[in-house]
Amino acid sequence: MDDLTVALRLGAALAVGLIIGLERGWTDRDRPEGRRAAGLRTFTIAGFGGGVAAFLAPDLGAGPLLLFLAGTGAYMLAAYWREQGSLGLTTEVAMLVAVLLGAAAGAGHVL
Repeated sequence: MDDLTVALRLGAALAVGLIIGLERGWTDRDRPEGRRAAGLRTFTIAGFGGGVAAFLAPDLGAGPLLLFLAGTGAYMLAAYWREQGSLGLTTEVAMLVAVLLGAAAGAGHVL
């Protein structure tokens, strides 16, 4: 695989996380700083991390992707429990979607 293909796949994974992070950051912009579960940077890292894990899957197997997905899920579950007054799961689910879409991009699937 050439370098351009790798850059495009990982760039797409990064872009997916960035776009979702922009939307979630805009939606939660009025919340106090310590009350946001995730923002632009966190979603960008999640999308990119999913992309890298899926890109490495042919060589390392599905383990890294499953571990990254489980770690992200645990992080978001802790963030949800921390926000006792929150009834919505939108941000938590969006984070998992960012990881999975990033993984799809990293694996070379057309988004």
